[in-house]
Amino acid sequence: MDERNELITRILDLLDTACQASLELLRCYGAGEINDARQLLQDLRAVNQSVSGTELASQLERSGAVEMLENVDATLDEIEASIQAEDAERAAMKMEFQLFPFLRLLKECFYFWGMIYPDQDKMERYYQQEFAEHFKNLYAGEDQALPFRLSIVIPAYNHLETTKQCIKCLMRETDFNKLNAELILIDHGSTDGTLEYFESLGIKKVIHFKRNARMQMLTLLFQVCQGRYIAFINNDILVTRNWAEILLNCLESDPNIIAAAASTPNISNLQSCGVPSYGPEEFVAWARRCLKNKYCTKPEYRIS
Repeated sequence: MDERNELITRILDLLDTACQASLELLRCYGAGEINDARQLLQDLRAVNQSVSGTELASQLERSGAVEMLENVDATLDEIEASIQAEDAERAAMKMEFQLFPFLRLLKECFYFWGMIYPDQDKMERYYQQEFAEHFKNLYAGEDQALPFRLSIVIPAYNHLETTKQCIKCLMRETDFNKLNAELILIDHGSTDGTLEYFESLGIKKVIHFKRNARMQMLTLLFQVCQGRYIAFINNDILVTRNWAEILLNCLESDPNIIAAAASTPNISNLQSCGVPSYGPEEFVAWARRCLKNKYCTKPEYRIS
């Protein structure tokens, strides 16, 4: 056990250095120091290969470490390809919002599943004293104004046509400028062209998991959002007119409210609402009529 803990400690030190190196990579690239950036890419790839070579990741059952090692490696490929294509915006996005948080997640895989789990006392201390710090959003500092009011996140795992319908409806029914909102698209290991579709939309933040890493996706999204609020939209959801304004109005009506959920059909809890059995477009039209004629009392939310 001591030998195993020593190995994990060395891996954690390596990954901590890799996290810092990924930030230095972003700085070097932004400063035009391309040769230094290329060297850092090679160094980061060597770290990832070294950690993979220990075979410890495969021994940490349920950790997601194997998947995250592959995701880091694929991200390095994407960054290198973006640099070669002189696509500066994509390269910088991948460095800041994909590589760095992926390395943070990988480090946490080894730390929690290798050093904490399944000891109940350690787990209790971890969740009380460490969890929030390890997964905190680094953009939300006490003296740091966030650039967006709202971060809208859509994850997808295959089901491309459903995803297209979701995003088409979102873009039609959402005024991003008025809301001061950003859109973050997460491809969670799709194999049906979802990534290519996401990247064709011209959205700044498209985060790609080559391998589906299960719950790691959820812990990632809170690290990359730059909005005061987060709206999580599954890729089988159709939003309706003024959806975000209504939810934000609810959230900001009382400082004790920390979450708001929209009404939706075909769900088993108190969010459920009775909806006629219409197709997608008819459903959206029905929701508009409800908003205009019956349910909405605030003039600013009515549809003209």
